[in-house]
Amino acid sequence: MLWSSLVDAQESPPGDPSVGNRIVYLVEPFNLAYVVHEASEGAVGSRTSMKMHYPVSNALQETAHNIPYDAHNARFQQKERELLEWKGAFTVPEKAIHERLLQTYFQIFHPNHPIFNRDDFFRRLEEQRLSYLVLQAVYFLAATHCDMGLISDAGFSSRQEARLTFYKRARALYDADYESDAVANVQALFLISFWWGGALDQKDTWHWLGAAIGLAQSKGMHRSYVCSWL
Repeated sequence: MLWSSLVDAQESPPGDPSVGNRIVYLVEPFNLAYVVHEASEGAVGSRTSMKMHYPVSNALQETAHNIPYDAHNARFQQKERELLEWKGAFTVPEKAIHERLLQTYFQIFHPNHPIFNRDDFFRRLEEQRLSYLVLQAVYFLAATHCDMGLISDAGFSSRQEARLTFYKRARALYDADYESDAVANVQALFLISFWWGGALDQKDTWHWLGAAIGLAQSKGMHRSYVCSWL
């Protein structure tokens, strides 16, 4: 159904309310990209280049979201969330500490690595739509650069303890596939790539950076072409 939907989406104008906000990117070597392209040409006419970004209709998105889960899966998801809560993955420091950590991040780290639109970041935060995965990763970077007074005020005995705590929270959310937004995952993976636990740490900088690059490429973020529906 997905592939036929992608072909049908060729003729949907950008203003069509049936067009969803999710985009499927069919990477160049992917054989189904050629199949969809050929079917699209037959339905729409010849094209000068192969299209690789396809909008997914709202109807299809809802169908995917409504796949029924049995009682076992429901219990498993509940237990998984309880485990994440136990690990502190949804824990946010008190307001004063939280604001100082964000201030540190945007003053020190963000100017060199501007991976967020600052206005959008704080708008999502105010509307309580900001990813917990992203937030924990931001705390991790802030704890790396903040003064020791903030580390102490946040209840940590050392900078390493603070960094490790926020890193483990972000990692727990990522490993649990809690975040469904690909952009948020790429952003968080890039941030936690600044973790280094030691020479024997298997999930080191290159592990996380490689995961970020791989996910970004799978979504077509490496291409200069930007879909008009994004």
